[in-house]
Amino acid sequence: FAHGDVEARPVLSNGLRVAVVGSGPAGLACADELIQRGFGVTVLESLPVLGGLLVNGIPAFKLDKSVVERRLDILRQRGVVFHTEVNVGRDLTLSELRRDYDAIFLGMGAQKSKSSGVPGEGLKGVHQGLPFLIEKNVGPAAKLDSIPVLGKRVVVLGGGDTAMDCLRTALRCGAQEAVCLYRRDLANMPGSRKEYANALEEGARFSFLTNPICIEGNADRNVTQVHCVRMELGEPDASGRRKPRPVKGSELAVAADIVLAAYGFDPVPFP
Repeated sequence: FAHGDVEARPVLSNGLRVAVVGSGPAGLACADELIQRGFGVTVLESLPVLGGLLVNGIPAFKLDKSVVERRLDILRQRGVVFHTEVNVGRDLTLSELRRDYDAIFLGMGAQKSKSSGVPGEGLKGVHQGLPFLIEKNVGPAAKLDSIPVLGKRVVVLGGGDTAMDCLRTALRCGAQEAVCLYRRDLANMPGSRKEYANALEEGARFSFLTNPICIEGNADRNVTQVHCVRMELGEPDASGRRKPRPVKGSELAVAADIVLAAYGFDPVPFP
């Protein structure tokens, strides 16, 4: 790239057209492969910004947005057509796409946050991690409610990469502190060790073998603390990871003004 040695030009068309629904990692990879094989490719994105989670969800400190924009430019030069703010299932039906294209690739992604299942998740100040990241990444264009964390105590539930992103983003947005509660130990935490090290370097704190059992609030229903219990690891479960179990008499409270749940994602239902 630095020496201008990357050629991006259309190849001979094979006469077939494909609609790609979603411009995230899956959709862009599919479009990239197809356009180089002569297919006509149209990418349909429901949001105003292309790139899916690469742009909306992953913070810029992990992935420079210019890298994504460069890839989009290459795809445009090869002949991929992009349409934003097109919601398949509402603006266009699947039947209409099947009529106009030879094939359809559905790459809507897994952006439906898993419920924490912790009592009190309906309190003010409790949010899912992904909308928080999107709002901080995209700003007003995301059309999401602002989640201010300046000067606040932020507690993040979960131990994956999304949790690491939430911790670091909260600190960079001026949080007084950012604490991760995770029910297993570091050895069993699914998040990247590099991301864990980066979060530590930026000032995040980790409370391992700590399981939230309820989120508590005040009379105005504003979150005030997360009630937890210490855990110990027992025998491996079906996945091979050691199953955590509560330690009797070890309950504790962690002060919180904002709670971000980062327990992973499920596929988005397709209408």
